[in-house]
Amino acid sequence: MELLTSTTAFALLVTKLVDFTRNMFDKDQHVPKWVWNALPLGLGLIMALVFDLDVFRMFEHNGTAEWAGRILTGLGIGATGSGWHEVLDALSGTAKVTHASGPAKVAAIVGASNTADASGAQN
Repeated sequence: MELLTSTTAFALLVTKLVDFTRNMFDKDQHVPKWVWNALPLGLGLIMALVFDLDVFRMFEHNGTAEWAGRILTGLGIGATGSGWHEVLDALSGTAKVTHASGPAKVAAIVGASNTADASGAQN
């Protein structure tokens, strides 16, 4: 369970690092798209190797399998980061729509309330 939690946290970290890097260094979108697809895989791979993350550890019986497990885990973290990017983007879009429509809803409610008060006062 701890390994699942840590790999999920690292995938979210990869997502935010790639977003940050893209916003800082590619505002005009001149960097090819393949770079932004490869960067999370590389970051996931680095994180898995540095932090010794290996979801296949229980199945490994030699040194080669350990390295293969870490590499596959890192690639999985990077690939999952792309999925988290889509989830966070959808949540952000929903929040923006909700936030943007919030003042209009408040104005409509307040306007309807004032109209009701005004019409009630006229009776």
